[in-house]
Amino acid sequence: MKATELRIIILLTCALTLSAADNIAWGPPDHGIRFGIALGPAASDPQLRLIFENLERPQCHLPLGSTSAKGPIYDVLFTLRAPDGKESPVFNFNGPPGVQHAVQPVVLDIPRGKSHEIQLSMKKLIYVDNNGKNRTLPDMLALHYSVHASVDTSGESRFTRTRDQWMGKVVSGDLRQ
Repeated sequence: MKATELRIIILLTCALTLSAADNIAWGPPDHGIRFGIALGPAASDPQLRLIFENLERPQCHLPLGSTSAKGPIYDVLFTLRAPDGKESPVFNFNGPPGVQHAVQPVVLDIPRGKSHEIQLSMKKLIYVDNNGKNRTLPDMLALHYSVHASVDTSGESRFTRTRDQWMGKVVSGDLRQ
């Protein structure tokens, strides 16, 4: 067995052990990056943890959205899955309100074997039900729905990124309460 293969097996074994302990719902890796989703610590404003892990790339520069003086806006799509399997979009209101004048890109710098975590308010992730009522993510998880998230940078033009920025699509596993 080659040393590289052995390192990958050890890394994946450690990652599986950590995900069981942290209750992270990991999705499959894409181009050396994997994406997980988990519940944050119990609080009056429950948080959703988004974890990006670099499994094998020497260095990963992951374009994830934009930021201004008012705060970041992440290009993460959330999908709610009903107990019967039907999927619906979840609207993310975690970004700052109002017009963003001067924006800069948000690019996560993740070294090999490391991860980067973002926390978002679960109460600002909204599902609009068939009756037009806004329902928060904690409400829907309590009704045995699940949620997963995805980040897709594969469609962006090459001239908008540097040569070493990651391109691909990662999807988290399904998070259930």
